[in-house]
Amino acid sequence: MLTKILRSYFLERYQKQRHKTTISCSFKEEHFLQKLYLGLTNISVKRLHLVPNIKSANNILDVGCGTGEVAEYIRNFLNFQTKLLGVDLERNPDLRDFIHFYQCDIDENDLPFEDSKFDVVISNFLIEHLRYPKRLFLEVHRVLRPGGYFYCTTEYFTSLFCSDSWNFYSDPTHIRPWTKRSLRSLCALRDLGEDRLYNSQKALRPHLMF
Repeated sequence: MLTKILRSYFLERYQKQRHKTTISCSFKEEHFLQKLYLGLTNISVKRLHLVPNIKSANNILDVGCGTGEVAEYIRNFLNFQTKLLGVDLERNPDLRDFIHFYQCDIDENDLPFEDSKFDVVISNFLIEHLRYPKRLFLEVHRVLRPGGYFYCTTEYFTSLFCSDSWNFYSDPTHIRPWTKRSLRSLCALRDLGEDRLYNSQKALRPHLMF
């Protein structure tokens, strides 16, 4: 119900802005409501605040950054001072200029960064598209600083049983779904250890933090 109310609110605001209608809402109120709306409706960002060092990180990398919506959320609501970098197969035309972009195919190439560069690495709905997911985990571990965190979201295996557009294989670029156990196995390949693995039991998708 709250999500529907917020969605209606923002749709109304956008319509008023388009028609240049006066809007009676302070910046603080707008900021709070937008953050609440995104936290309720966007699975990619709704648990980012649980990353222990997200607000103090100096360098954050988004692997498979797409339009940059996750990086924008971090800049707007969690850490305005951090340097944000993104990699993807090609630059999305909607990617904002404050996100430093690097072209990279993680299935084929190493990340174009030196060892131990990032405080946080993020990967949202990427691993299910990869032929060589082990490479992603090895490279993330390499570029993370000691004590850094990896935030990973992916389609859960239960989407195999969904119908129509919700089904995992409704996207022809999907290769395989993942479970929390299978993601832990990837961690074990790099001896990351259970003590450095975070899983939110309340999340709809597995979230990993090294």
